[in-house]
Amino acid sequence: MEHRVAIRHTMRYLWAMRSIRISDQLFDLARDESGTMSRSIAQQLEHWAEIGAALEQAGVTQEQVRRILGGDLRVRERVFMKLGLLMQVDMYLIPPEKARSAVLKAPRIESLDLA
Repeated sequence: MEHRVAIRHTMRYLWAMRSIRISDQLFDLARDESGTMSRSIAQQLEHWAEIGAALEQAGVTQEQVRRILGGDLRVRERVFMKLGLLMQVDMYLIPPEKARSAVLKAPRIESLDLA
């Protein structure tokens, strides 16, 4: 069974309502989530559509989203950098200014037990 949901969209600063058909699975998912988030079903679907559009516009693929949700930290870092939410320097263990000023000292040869 298909459900019809009214979605609003903008046409030259005029709000218009349109009816669309969606699957039972998507309808049920939106209904459940809308209750949790205190939104109507239409608002929940619009919210998901806006998130999807923003990710798509930024060049983030469905596969990347799946991998991030699956815990792939490498993909998450690349996507976050692509979105401007993370800089490469943010991933360094030691800040570059501290690394540049660090002085490395090796132990004296006499103090090493080489036997």
